[in-house]
Amino acid sequence: EVTIQHPTAGDAKIEISSADGEPIKILFPSPDTQQTMVDLSSLKTGFYFVRYKNSSGIIETAKIVKQ
Repeated sequence: EVTIQHPTAGDAKIEISSADGEPIKILFPSPDTQQTMVDLSSLKTGFYFVRYKNSSGIIETAKIVKQ
């Protein structure tokens, strides 16, 4: 499980995708939260991207490694 820290969510989306860009999981954080727990136990070992997009269109991307 990973905790993703982000600005207050409002109308936001978190997308987990594989290294080749294939979407795996899409989450919609609760409004008024600044962190979201993501269960990665079902994912295979490898590299993944976490993309956070808010209602203003601002996108932040981070790379994670599942071992």
